[in-house]
Amino acid sequence: MHILGQSLQHLKNDLSHSSANHPVNTIIKTGFESIDSYIFGYRRGEMTVVAGRPGMGVTSFLIETALNMSTQHGYAGAFISVDISYAVLQAKFASIVMNMDINNIFNADAAKINWPVDYSTLPLYLHTQGNRFLEDIIEQVEILTEKRSLDFLIIDSLQNVELQKPFFPPHLYFEKFNVIIPSLLDFARKKNIALICGSSIKRSVEYRGGSNKPYLSDIAQTSLIEERAEKVIILYRPEYYEYFKDDNGNSTKGIMQVSVEKNISGQCCEFKFLAKSYKNHPFRIIDPGTEANAIRHYLMLDENDDE
Repeated sequence: MHILGQSLQHLKNDLSHSSANHPVNTIIKTGFESIDSYIFGYRRGEMTVVAGRPGMGVTSFLIETALNMSTQHGYAGAFISVDISYAVLQAKFASIVMNMDINNIFNADAAKINWPVDYSTLPLYLHTQGNRFLEDIIEQVEILTEKRSLDFLIIDSLQNVELQKPFFPPHLYFEKFNVIIPSLLDFARKKNIALICGSSIKRSVEYRGGSNKPYLSDIAQTSLIEERAEKVIILYRPEYYEYFKDDNGNSTKGIMQVSVEKNISGQCCEFKFLAKSYKNHPFRIIDPGTEANAIRHYLMLDENDDE
């Protein structure tokens, strides 16, 4: 046990040591200014969970975050999907980078697409796991970190990660997360990287009625995530449930509510992002606090809806 003065000195020494060994600091900015102003970003050695029901935009949010962190701040990271194929993952990233609808990418003549060259040296690595095993995920990232250091690791999604050993029978299915979540967190601390995991929301939200808005207790494996995750962010799009006005009568069209439900290093809060696709353009998530012309952009989307 230490007196307060000693504890503060230890903190000062730890921060000085961290800054000396990791010049980019322990905080990984998300690139979403509204979020960074409150939670400051993702912290190395910590796990952040981004959760939502299907159709809420969790994968899109994680992709936008990965691109923000790499393009805006130069952070190196790995994006591992255990949900979709490598071809689809590539196309999802390409659709945002090239501002093209994903279907247009698959159907277009590759020779006629204006492929960007600015991303050829971007330190962002994509990988998909057909077998979804935790052991394989850790092995792949270990191999990658032998070549270069990483700042962040994104896994989409947590509930689809499996274990090779020990094997849990169906009636003990949820027990596997008592191994998976601590193992991923220990790995992130060992490698000094920020861990960001997509997560599902329980199906019971669909039968709740009203606005169908989810809360922290609706996340699958809630108790373990509440215990081990340092930050929990929940995404919700009211118009998906045909809930077109909020309690104050404001339109929810094209709105994504980004709720920070847990934050051990600061306050919890909620933001309204713009989330919409139009014409031949991809589904995009826009932080009004980041882009000065976001409202104008949003109004432009409304105009295109009427065409």
